[in-house]
Amino acid sequence: MVEQDTALGDVLPLGPGLHAFRTVEEAAAALGAVEADYARASAHAAAVAREYFAAERVLGALRRVAGLCRGLGPSTGRSRSPTRRRSA
Repeated sequence: MVEQDTALGDVLPLGPGLHAFRTVEEAAAALGAVEADYARASAHAAAVAREYFAAERVLGALRRVAGLCRGLGPSTGRSRSPTRRRSA
């Protein structure tokens, strides 16, 4: 991934598969580096995506920010409160 430098490196690990650029020359150099060792670049990009964009991580953070964590189980996402029965 080659992205314009907007402080991306402050939150994600830059490396062979994740480059930040400020100039056209830096962008071209980053693309050249990715093309030179695509297997390494794609493996790094995939690892970053798995670690930083995994549903468990992203949705957990979103639930915390939205205040939706109270009463939710850690792995199922189901409420811990007793199940209500329907009245007949």
